[in-house]
Order: sequence, then C-alpha cells, then structure tokens
Amino acid sequence: MNKNQEYQIGIHIDVPEKISRKIVSVQNDLGLVHPSGDLKPHITLYYGRFMEGNFETLVGNLKDFSLPKFNISVDRVRRQDDGYPNDAFFSLELKDSDQVEKIHRTIIEIVSSLRGGLLRTKDILRKERGELTKRELEYLEKYGSYRVMDNFNSHITLGVCSKKSERCDSLLVSFEKEFTDILGTCFEVDIIVVVAYVYDNEKEKIVSELDRRIIKLV
Repeated sequence: MNKNQEYQIGIHIDVPEKISRKIVSVQNDLGLVHPSGDLKPHITLYYGRFMEGNFETLVGNLKDFSLPKFNISVDRVRRQDDGYPNDAFFSLELKDSDQVEKIHRTIIEIVSSLRGGLLRTKDILRKERGELTKRELEYLEKYGSYRVMDNFNSHITLGVCSKKSERCDSLLVSFEKEFTDILGTCFEVDIIVVVAYVYDNEKEKIVSELDRRIIKLV
C-alpha cells in the first residue's frame, strides 16, 4: 500500500441475486455507480479502518457469537440530500429492519475492541473541519465510524448524482418506476460477509479486495 491507501474492513449483507441483477441493470442504464467504487449491491453493517493483524480474530469472534437468521423487505426508494453538499444520494430503504440494527450493534461492539483505535483519513479530516456533532465524535472515537447506533440506517445504495445535473430531480421517479417489481420483496438473510480491502484516499474508492469471509447465521 502507498501513503494514500489504508487497510479497511467492511461487514455487509449480500442481497439476493435477482434483486442485485436488477439494481446493477438500472445503475448501468442510468449511469450511476456506488460512491466507493464498483461494488455489488449490499446492506452495510459496518465499515472502517482496522488493524490488519486482527482480521482472523474478528472473523472467529463473529462466528462464535452465533448471530440469528432473519427476514427483511425492500420498502421504497429514497433520496437523501443531508450530509451531501454537492450530490444527491439514492438508496433502497428496508422494512422490518429491527434485526439488522440488532446485528449491527452486536458487530460494532466486537469490532471496537480489535480495530486498534484507527480512524479513516476522511473521517479525521471531517473531525478537523468541525463537520461532526458531539455525539458523532463520540461514536467515531469509540467505534471508528460515526454512522453507528442511532446514526445507522440500513439501506441498499443505488448511487449518487450531482445536484447540478439536469436529470437529478427526475431520478427518484425513474428509480421508483424501474423498481416496481422488487419493492415489497421479502428475503431471508442467512449469511453476512466480512471483507478486508485497500481504500485509496486520493481516488476515493476501494482499489483492491484482500480477503472475503462468509459468516453463516443460525
């Protein structure tokens, strides 16, 4: 890794192949991508900088915890402008997501003791610029991410669009039309995925995946 790159982890839920194919098809048609790179559709449970030598321990601890299976539904398309000064953020929101939040809270406690106090460079810069609230700063220092606990929002990212783009205001309607056949779809979550990767701060995206492990839910 060079000076602009960091070892990070992501813990997520893969969405069913039918939904994934539909999302990718619509993203391609509309020219949108995930803001962190060319990633398959997923539901993020945690992401952050991490101690490379603790990855195996993390995977073992997650397996030992025996996290339960659950069902979840795709609810609606959402546009979010808050926290994105130049872009609009589009996502699929989830219904019956209480179990996602419970697993998220379990995971961040397991991660927090192993991450070595490391913070992503982009979060350090947010902190220095005074962009985070007092509570977000507390979350960042404890968990290595400020998008946790009551700041956590389970969703499937569709992409971002510049607010200056003429098509930005029509995208929500386009998404709702394209996703009519998957809104309301319920699916079982029986695995979570733990990924180690290299994030490039200059390119602002993931540039290589180093390891991927599957944790079966019980």
